[in-house]
Amino acid sequence: MPIYVYKNEETGDFYEVLQKMTDDHVFFDPETGVECKRVFTVPNASVDSFSNINPFDIKEATQKTAGFKGSVGDLWDISKDLSQKREDKLGHEDPQKRKVFNEYQKKRGVKHFYDKQSVRRVGGIASVDYNAPTPNVKLDKGGNTKD
Repeated sequence: MPIYVYKNEETGDFYEVLQKMTDDHVFFDPETGVECKRVFTVPNASVDSFSNINPFDIKEATQKTAGFKGSVGDLWDISKDLSQKREDKLGHEDPQKRKVFNEYQKKRGVKHFYDKQSVRRVGGIASVDYNAPTPNVKLDKGGNTKD
């Protein structure tokens, strides 16, 4: 049962009252008998977080998202977050994402829409950026971008 908050407008006292959602939401101050006003607060709901999934354990991710009641887009977002975690921990391209892109290209004969590799300099290190607006950056022998 949810906890509802009521305020005695005369005394300024707050009361937390355990009530069913189907109950009448009326509460009287036990000391003064004055009807208290209900205070609306942000709901305190518990939502299963996917932030604790091991990004390298595909089986765990599949099991934890199997009963997920969100949209396909929500699942894509979770997948994207896990991919980003793998890239961050490895320091390079996510191997699972590369596998999917390679399988897509092999099966269809064209690159996946998001398989737009470009190279950019980050702290002197070349890294792959799949969401770069200019996918064909050229590097010289020293690893510097050509204009």
